[in-house]
Amino acid sequence: LDLIKSVRELSMPGVNTSLEVVDDAAHTAVTWLNTETWQEFRLMLISDGVAEGDAARLITQTAEQLNQIARLNNSHPELASKAFEARMLLLRPPLTEVVLG
Repeated sequence: LDLIKSVRELSMPGVNTSLEVVDDAAHTAVTWLNTETWQEFRLMLISDGVAEGDAARLITQTAEQLNQIARLNNSHPELASKAFEARMLLLRPPLTEVVLG
């Protein structure tokens, strides 16, 4: 949750938008990172009342956003590297089959 708080406090020069981090969405992505299989993740989704397709879409969208950040090699190499690593951790079966298939 400290990470979410620090992201909320970020600002970008010249950008006048409100940055929003939805705790439930972040929790869904982190839960996927911390489970071994989609079946285990699916059981957690069911108990939380989250649709499996919604969770998959959220995770793949997060991976796409991380892909955009990973392209910032020249200006932010450390951030780009961490974004690439996080993307690779998110995109594992069965999500890789959907994204790459």
